[in-house]
This record gives sequence, C-alpha cells and structure tokens, in this order.
Amino acid sequence: MISTSRKSLPVYELEFLQKFSPDFEHAILTRHGGVSAGVFESLNVRFGIGDDDVNVQKNRVIVADAFRVPIVQLVSANQTHSDHVQVVDESLDFEEKVKDTFDDVDAFVCAVPNIACMIQVADCQAQVLYDPVHKVFGVVHAGWKGLVKDVTGATLKVMANKFGSIPGNIVAGIAPSLGPCCSYFSDPKNELPQNFHQFIDDKNRVDLWSFAIEQLKSHSVKIENIQLTKLCTQCKGDDFFSYRRSKGTTGRFGIMAMLH
Repeated sequence: MISTSRKSLPVYELEFLQKFSPDFEHAILTRHGGVSAGVFESLNVRFGIGDDDVNVQKNRVIVADAFRVPIVQLVSANQTHSDHVQVVDESLDFEEKVKDTFDDVDAFVCAVPNIACMIQVADCQAQVLYDPVHKVFGVVHAGWKGLVKDVTGATLKVMANKFGSIPGNIVAGIAPSLGPCCSYFSDPKNELPQNFHQFIDDKNRVDLWSFAIEQLKSHSVKIENIQLTKLCTQCKGDDFFSYRRSKGTTGRFGIMAMLH
C-alpha cells in the first residue's frame, strides 16, 4: 500500500490497482483532512451517525474536490449490510443533495467515466474490484454480515452479467479493516455459518481477511490478482475510524474508485 495525497488530502493506494492509472483511479481515505470534531475528527464521510450534516457535506466536498469531480458526481449510499448492488450508469439523474444518493445499497458497479463511487467503513472491509479488459469496476461494503450474504459474489455477478467481466481478469483490493488480531466474537460458531468455522481461532477471533480471500477465490478471482492491505483499523485507529476501538460512536472513512 502506497501513501500519497490528492490536493493535500492524505490517501493510500494499492499497488495492484495503481498500475491501471490513468484509466482507473482509486483511493483509500483516512480519518484526516476534514472539518468534523470530537469522535468524528476529522474526515467523517457518513451521514446519520451523530455528526453534524453540515460537516459531513463539507467533508464530501473536500473529497470530491480532491478527485476533481463535482459533488453531484460523488456517489454514495446509506449502507445496510445487505447484498444489494447498484449499477451506476448514464440513466441516473444526478442532482445535488445533502444525503446519500442511494438507500439500502452496499456495492456499486460502474463503467461510466468521471463518476466517483464511495464506500464508507469503520472496521468493515471495503473491496475494490476492477476489470481492466471491460473497463468496469465494483466497490463493495463487506462487513461480516455482508461476507455472510456474499455481497462480493453478488457484485461479481453483476459485473459479469451486465458488462461481460470474467473473474479471471478481475483485480481485487481489500482496504484496511478489522484484522484477525482484533476480530473477537462472543460465540462465532453459532453466530457465523459453517464456512466461517475454519477461520475461527481458540480465542473466538475470526480471520475475516482470509475468509474474504477464499471467497474471492471461490468466485474464480485469481489469488495472484488479490491484494490485502494487512492493516487493522482497530490497531491503526489514529489513521482510520474504528467502530470497535471507539466502542460504537465514531466516523467513517471512505474508499473511492473512478474511471477516466
């Protein structure tokens, strides 16, 4: 993972995906560079979690400006830990609003240039999926509930059915998220389905990173095309919002993707 910036806004990029620039641009935002205060300090990009809407909108304007797109072309969603995938295309009528573009959506698929799609997380995984052959990408919000529902597989299916993507061509990046060092569950063998059990250790921690990689592989994404950042958000709470570290009330950092 490479530390860089967008107009002085600190971001990270994944080497596996950076090599497709300038056709494809992505960025992992941090919690730094915004205007929010307190537990939301400072680049909280999510509405509806206790931060002032005015501050969230200012933060989103900062992000949009850093990506050189109008704020109306910054697409986001009210995420609900579903497996619902939204295709972003020319048929959408973008208009300026102070709330999320979509409701009850946890993944985007986009083949339209100059539309920035953003997923918001604080311990959950964000996955970026890019098909360099058909020039289409997906961005996915995949917490443990999303992994159980296989929101990743749902996104890959949309990419295949609508745009002809072949999983063997997909390059996947997994952003900083809750690591196996900190992902404690009360009773994971009863809380999680059988296919998770091999990833549970004797301290009731679940290796969601390894599970996500195996899930991608099960959909024929090649292991050599998958990059895991190996950064735990709870351990790296100074740079990233962490729901567990903050014991519930905290901001969300963004993961962006856009075609040119």
